[in-house]
Amino acid sequence: MNVLIVTSSVNYVPENYTLFLQELTQRVPQHLKGLLLLKVPFLKMVKPFLGLLSLGCLKSSVTIFQNALGSSFSKKRETLFAQLNIPILHAKDANELWILDWILDWIQSQKIDLIVNARTRCIYKTPLLKTPRLGCINIHHGLLPVYRGTSCDLWALEEERPSGYTIHMMTPEIDDGSILSQEIIAQNSNSNSDYMDYLRASSIAEGKALASLIEKIEASDSLEGLPNICQHPIYCKSPTWMEMLHMRRRGILF
Repeated sequence: MNVLIVTSSVNYVPENYTLFLQELTQRVPQHLKGLLLLKVPFLKMVKPFLGLLSLGCLKSSVTIFQNALGSSFSKKRETLFAQLNIPILHAKDANELWILDWILDWIQSQKIDLIVNARTRCIYKTPLLKTPRLGCINIHHGLLPVYRGTSCDLWALEEERPSGYTIHMMTPEIDDGSILSQEIIAQNSNSNSDYMDYLRASSIAEGKALASLIEKIEASDSLEGLPNICQHPIYCKSPTWMEMLHMRRRGILF
């Protein structure tokens, strides 16, 4: 089975999400046929860096600084794939029409069966969703079907409820599609109040779970999951600076 991993060139996860990719390259290298990095402009990271720094969130601000400047963490991700002779692709946005055509052509030429969206906020358009033989899946950092949107894991830690991730099939609707895998990383904020440590642990767990899921999908040659239906879903969004300051005072470390 041929798999394309899509992730952001820069994110706020410790070591730039390298630990996640490391698990994949160690466990299922034979299935990885490409790494597509969606560019995040340096200037786009300046505001969150300065904002977090002003709040005294040293760990997260240092992480963003390291990742944005193309530190060894960023280069290590590409090295992991280059050492295995797996193509590394670069794009501004997977959905821009002038890029979309060549992405679709590449997916078809490489006979990609599955695309994995990991740590991007890119909304895939229907042509891209339908191009891989089996479809596209997403790693959502919240517990579906209830918690949808962004920063679900952070709000879960703040509200002292279970926090984790969900791997689900992608449809044109956000956070929609059958649930393929799910794991709780922290039961409540008291068990893990350091968000950077939480993200590091989650990255490793996500890599292991995705590797197992890829092997399962290969064996069945299909995507089969549980219904992603909730009568009263809760939508989360990225916290404001004031909300983050409140979290800091409550004991959540960034």
